[in-house]
Amino acid sequence: MLSNRIIISRSGAIDYIQFDNLIGSPIKVAKKMLSKDLLTRWSTASGRSLVGMTLEELLRDIGEEDDISQQFSDIDLQWRPSSATTVADVKEVVITGDYREQPISLSKTI
Repeated sequence: MLSNRIIISRSGAIDYIQFDNLIGSPIKVAKKMLSKDLLTRWSTASGRSLVGMTLEELLRDIGEEDDISQQFSDIDLQWRPSSATTVADVKEVVITGDYREQPISLSKTI
């Protein structure tokens, strides 16, 4: 990990995540970063039940620094279907927050 970016090599793919200088609101960045891999990592690290949470909570649970995770304190996550009890059951995440000072909800298949 470099000071403001991460380069991850896994399963024959390279992931590049840059935390600063990302263009867009926290909700747009949240949509880009949420994935089944991130949710699996959270589940393994936290041992918590699959419930609604903020992206800040998820990032803190996986050990992200406070100055990064705090940027996502107003981003709420709801897992779909709501009956999902394991990461494997999750098919979609509903991301709720503000965009240009207006409340917005986005969904992402994961």
